[in-house]
Amino acid sequence: MLDSEFDEFPAAFSPDGRWIAYVSNETGDSAVYVSRFTGTPGARPRGKVRVSPGPGLLPRWRGDGGELFYYAADEDALMAVSVDGSGDVFQVGPPRQLFRFGGRLSGLARSTDYVCDVTPDGERILALLSGPDEGEGAEPITVVSNWLGSAR
Repeated sequence: MLDSEFDEFPAAFSPDGRWIAYVSNETGDSAVYVSRFTGTPGARPRGKVRVSPGPGLLPRWRGDGGELFYYAADEDALMAVSVDGSGDVFQVGPPRQLFRFGGRLSGLARSTDYVCDVTPDGERILALLSGPDEGEGAEPITVVSNWLGSAR
């Protein structure tokens, strides 16, 4: 993503396109950062702000750009921070834990960008979780596609 000696990966543009949230290992742990998007290939990030105080992954923006969600690996939890990118300096509020995954966030979910997402209003979360604990019955999942088309 960026022209640097560090690994930077899964990036997400803010809804207004001015900021980019991404994960970097520049401090040794993977952490969530936000930088101003310059649009210039190979440009160094401007106004970089660290969002996750500890290890963080999977940054996601709320649809209005007022909140950023991420997975806090050290807490096994989904976190949210209020953000303000309306000025020249990106401002981040204190992180707050929304809920813990209880060790059930899939290993795949922690290593890819596409298995945890937030609805634009920030009210619902979709995450790939590991199966039920041993001894519990597995609940089936039904996925219906093109449901509007089948109602005609």
